[in-house]
Amino acid sequence: MLAYYSFRRKDAVEIQYEMGYEFTVESAYSNRGSYILNHSYFLDTSAPIITDNKNTISGTTNFNLFKWEYVTSDPVISDVKAPFLFKKQAFNDTIRILIENQEIVLLLKNRE
Repeated sequence: MLAYYSFRRKDAVEIQYEMGYEFTVESAYSNRGSYILNHSYFLDTSAPIITDNKNTISGTTNFNLFKWEYVTSDPVISDVKAPFLFKKQAFNDTIRILIENQEIVLLLKNRE
């Protein structure tokens, strides 16, 4: 029998612009437009990756996109697989993910 975790927004806290965060993400998955982190936090799945050095990230084993040049759309946070370190400063819309000694920079998007 498979266990299924049904995500409900009331079960988690949305990542907020006004708040600062730093935690290790052990579990991350998409559900209905939200990217759920450790079953405790969520943000919009379409938070875009704005890292300047995208080509240097290719090939890392925990990243879905092994070669950026083959991606047909711009990569987003939901393309990142756990585990990784999640960091965001208060009153800042920049999210920093550290994965396998590489930094991926994303832009926090407001849910509408």
